Amino acid sequence: MKRLILATTLALTAIPAYAHHTGGTKIEGTIKNHFRTQIVRVPHTVQICEQQQGANAGDVLGGMIIGGVFGKALTGDDQGAGVGAVIGGMIAAEENQGSTNTVCRNQTTYTEEKRDTYTHSTMEFWLDGKKFIVNFNRGW
Repeated sequence: MKRLILATTLALTAIPAYAHHTGGTKIEGTIKNHFRTQIVRVPHTVQICEQQQGANAGDVLGGMIIGGVFGKALTGDDQGAGVGAVIGGMIAAEENQGSTNTVCRNQTTYTEEKRDTYTHSTMEFWLDGKKFIVNFNRGW
């Protein structure tokens, strides 16, 4: 089963954070949780059936084979077999002109599911006039 995954990174949550520097200075920052939005395409197989009128290929082929055998038997040469095959195919197509056949085929369709997955967190803070950004994983 194949899945197609499209991913974009989003910052969805910002949480204030407070800490104290060893020198007693209060440090304020923001923690952001980052998520990846995935769109997963899940395949489903459905059967589609249609009504078709007229002779199908199997009927015509069968008529051609029988006609070819009779043509060869009557004339004794390959040209007679060829003419018999053409006539046999035409007769089979004509006889099955009004018949109705049901033809079914499988088709794969896809539904899309959206999933948000945690990737990492960042903590942003200022210390001594410098901006710091620290990446970490919460282990969710």
